[in-house]
Amino acid sequence: MKASEQYIFGLVVAVMLAGFVVMGMGYLPQARLAPLSIGLPTLGLMLILLQRMKSQGRARALKDGPSGEAGGQGSHTEASGEDASGERVGGGARVTLATEVSIIGWIVGFTALIWLVGFTVAIPVFLFLMARGKFREGFAVSLGLALTVGAGLYIAFDVLLKVPMNCGIWP
Repeated sequence: MKASEQYIFGLVVAVMLAGFVVMGMGYLPQARLAPLSIGLPTLGLMLILLQRMKSQGRARALKDGPSGEAGGQGSHTEASGEDASGERVGGGARVTLATEVSIIGWIVGFTALIWLVGFTVAIPVFLFLMARGKFREGFAVSLGLALTVGAGLYIAFDVLLKVPMNCGIWP
């Protein structure tokens, strides 16, 4: 994806997040806590990312000069199996498709897990499986991450907010 396409996508996400925050303001005080505690920091981070993308684009344009290539030399990406836009040439399309299918599989699996056992159990289980399987973390790190996040979610929602997150079809 080109830098301009990434920036436009980021703008669309920022607008959606702003809508998410505005909608959250219309909820009852206890119900608005979750959308605002997620939406406001995420919107802030997205705006910071957009600002960085914009400033990097300006810096790159100044460095590259009018010819569009740094120092008038050929692009290094063409020799490394990529075209000028950064997309893989040749067999790289299979890698991209496999990655996309993997991501879709993780999302579908996480959704099914939430449906079956509810958020309280699904989130720690998903984090453990993702850390172990996808990111190849050690057992202790994966378990520590899952238990820490699970405990934090339980304390935040079940204990403090009294919002039960166990709503799966299995009791």
